[in-house]
Amino acid sequence: MSLIDLTMNEFGLTQEEIGFIRTRHTSKQLTFALLFKYYQKSHQFINDLTKLPAYIINQVANQLNIPPVICEVSSRTYDNYISLIRTYFKTSFSKKTHYKELETWIKDELLPAHYLSYEEIKNQAIQYLNEKGIETFKGKTMARVILDATNAFENDLFEKLKNTLSTEDEAQLNGLLLPYKEGLSYLEWVNKEINNPSLDSILDLMEQLSILNRFNFDSAAIQLIPRKRTVHYSEAFTRFNPNDLKQMSDNKRCVHLLIHCHTRKEDVIDKTIDMFNRIIRNVIHKSEKRIVRKLINDIKKVYGKDTILFNIAEVCLEQPDATIRDKIFPIVGQDKLKNIIDEYKKKGPKYQSLLHQQIRSSYATYYRRMVQPLLENIVFRSNNSEHQPILDALALIKKYFDSNKTYFPDNEEIPLDCLPNKWKRRIIDPTSGKIKRICYEVYVLKKLADRIRCREIWIESSFKHRNPDEDLPNNFEEDKEVYFEELSLPFDGDVFIEQLKQRHTSALAALNDNISKNTKVRISPQNGGRIIVTPLTSQAESNNIRIIKKHLQEKWEGTNLIDMIKEVDLENQFTHDFISYGQKIYLKPNEISERILLSIYGMGTNVGLKHMCAGNAHVNEYQLRHIKNYFLSTDNLKNALSKVANALFKIRLKEIWGDMPIAVASDSTQFSTYFQNLISEYHNRYGGRGVMIYWHVEKNACCIHSQLKSVSSSEVSAMIEGVLRHCTEMSVQKNYVDTHGQSEVGFAFSHLLGFSLMPRLANLNKQKLAQCELGDYQKYKNLQPILTDTINWQLIKEQYSQIVKYTAAMKAGHADPESILRRFNQNNLKHPTYLALSQLGKVLKTIFICNYLMHESIRQEIQEGLNVVELWNGVSKFIFYGRSGEISSNHEKAQTLSVLSLHLLQLSMVYINTLMIQQIIEEQGLKNKLTKEEKRALTPLIYEHVNPYGLFPLDLSTRLPHLHYGVAA
Repeated sequence: MSLIDLTMNEFGLTQEEIGFIRTRHTSKQLTFALLFKYYQKSHQFINDLTKLPAYIINQVANQLNIPPVICEVSSRTYDNYISLIRTYFKTSFSKKTHYKELETWIKDELLPAHYLSYEEIKNQAIQYLNEKGIETFKGKTMARVILDATNAFENDLFEKLKNTLSTEDEAQLNGLLLPYKEGLSYLEWVNKEINNPSLDSILDLMEQLSILNRFNFDSAAIQLIPRKRTVHYSEAFTRFNPNDLKQMSDNKRCVHLLIHCHTRKEDVIDKTIDMFNRIIRNVIHKSEKRIVRKLINDIKKVYGKDTILFNIAEVCLEQPDATIRDKIFPIVGQDKLKNIIDEYKKKGPKYQSLLHQQIRSSYATYYRRMVQPLLENIVFRSNNSEHQPILDALALIKKYFDSNKTYFPDNEEIPLDCLPNKWKRRIIDPTSGKIKRICYEVYVLKKLADRIRCREIWIESSFKHRNPDEDLPNNFEEDKEVYFEELSLPFDGDVFIEQLKQRHTSALAALNDNISKNTKVRISPQNGGRIIVTPLTSQAESNNIRIIKKHLQEKWEGTNLIDMIKEVDLENQFTHDFISYGQKIYLKPNEISERILLSIYGMGTNVGLKHMCAGNAHVNEYQLRHIKNYFLSTDNLKNALSKVANALFKIRLKEIWGDMPIAVASDSTQFSTYFQNLISEYHNRYGGRGVMIYWHVEKNACCIHSQLKSVSSSEVSAMIEGVLRHCTEMSVQKNYVDTHGQSEVGFAFSHLLGFSLMPRLANLNKQKLAQCELGDYQKYKNLQPILTDTINWQLIKEQYSQIVKYTAAMKAGHADPESILRRFNQNNLKHPTYLALSQLGKVLKTIFICNYLMHESIRQEIQEGLNVVELWNGVSKFIFYGRSGEISSNHEKAQTLSVLSLHLLQLSMVYINTLMIQQIIEEQGLKNKLTKEEKRALTPLIYEHVNPYGLFPLDLSTRLPHLHYGVAA
């Protein structure tokens, strides 16, 4: 345990412990007590007690009522204390036999079931030793044991996988290194990144897949390995250069190739299906645009039709026996009547007919080429017999794909049940009753894409689009009580529903009583019931806040952003934890740290690695690219973010920033990017193509999670993902979001996962409240205009176990929230679990809206939280200034690294700003002068004194002037 991890709470003494400590001489009790408590928490003995923070020494001394003076003891007395403490805790010092025991446990028990970082393995190992009553090994010894265990495990794993390969298999794998085409080997062609969603891209992906499908290996052994581990091995393999592969032993090379082919096949299939879905959607959207444009050009709008109708009616009544040519044509004109007829035809059924023809034409003349290789290389499955007709239809399409006939044969049984009636009219010839083959293909593929999106149809050998049953815990029925307990949910569905009913009824009753005397909220019966809320008043900046900003600007004006991240690394050494994909490291630790920081800065500001060499003549672009390839990974950056965020929580002064936060605000912002990739899409609200970055930021500007997402992906799933996977010490109990970050299903899952979803609803005036019981409409007369349907409690009860099963899968990491939520969307409205989740969400949303309307403090709390994340969005644009703020890559992995680097840079700025603000408050004597409102308004998201531009010289031997870290202690 490092000293920075020690808190005052961990040095509290019980009466029994005080009695044991007082068996020592009074002058030596403090020394003995500090040794005792440090050992209790870390299972290690500290050699130099003076390294302990002063506040801990004072706290222990106060509990013993003795002076805070550490008395030096002889080595003999020290050894005696060690013996007494070991006896008290019934522990023993570590021996060589314990090294082997721990190594065996890590190799045989821990690593096969999980893929863990070094720190995670270390923490698990310490816990194992503690349970065994064995002292924790020293740093280097522990590192050696973990390294030996990891190497032994990997050797055994590779040997096991090698034994599954025949001689022919090995020859096939080694054949991937042979030349293929375009100057590339088979392996290089398979690894070729294809991102642009187009027909040519799908054909290239099918070519890659056809190569990978040649291997008929038994993948059962690989599937038993945690996916994170196989992905790690595959990532490491892609970084090997040809010389590395040549120098490898045949066995190791073949196993690496085997694992890489397995994961690469999953990736290729996932990307193919995503492109297929995008292309099907684009065919329809582009056809709609083309037809609309054509109709607009063709239509000659006729104005004054009411006047024309009046003139015609008047003539008809005055001269009913006259001819049309003699009386009507002179008034209206034959051409104008023809234009009126054309306008009507263009507006009516003609549009749907033209759209159908355009879609069919686009598909038949261009996109149809992708279907045959798709059906030959990809296997579609479904666990629901209701969707078997779609699979039968695909088999039929494949059977007659090369036919030159317009219709399917009369004797062929053609599945039509899977298609809606409005589509059947386009498929069936009205004269002969035959099925048009090309039209049938179009609508079957459209239906297939819809079913894949909601996971009713899945794909073999895929990961993202795998069998949805694999997302769920296999042992849920056997260990159901354990899962309910982990989620802190009642096992009995009746108890769960009764608790909700009580909350629901109480919320409606409270709002019904409150609304008549609430001066800032009223319910209008107009337009079917509207909620009207008085807007919050903005607060002016206080004088004390201006003083802090003024002194911050004066004292640290022009602080280079690169120096800020350097300071954070020097304090927390997060670059020392970066694990290399390479097998050997020749650089010194300081050189690695420097180049990692330069690479992070180059990617986080978007200036690129080449420009980072300016001001650092001893480093060139090739060296930085080498560091980026071998050290900058998603896992390494996330571990660094976790370490910095936790350190930020520790350096904060409680009297300024308050207790450990329990709430985060979530929001996304758009960054423009290259658009020839699957994740970049057009955004209707922001305009232009780009990607979204979804942030989770707590009230004092510590961003605990970031993720790259497409415009069309669910913000609700991103919100849940951040709460579950943030990897910091913070326990999230509230999540503030805007309108797009909430849904009824989102409310349901948030409650089940143990945190409250608190949205700022832009369409609050249109919201309705669900009735708990049938008589609520008469019971709550003040709420009648906005009361809607009664909750179906029976449905929630019937699906309660299934709802918890999906929630447990989310929390345990069996599947990411997006995969789970894809099953519960508008394409799958009949799913009983979706319907139950929707009902549960309506209950929780009603309870939230009632509290939101009753308490202005809740509205203020949500507003303040979202203001922080919106400010974070603005600062991120200030930092990510290179190349006009456009992410200049089509590769999703490179885009993700840029986002994580930006996150780390901005978090480092917040870390240093926090220290600066605390120091100014101390120096200016403002700690006791700041009001509660001023402390709430205080933010470290200040960048007027920060300089991200110019040259970027990095000197690890210098520190920022005037900054004292002692303030944070």
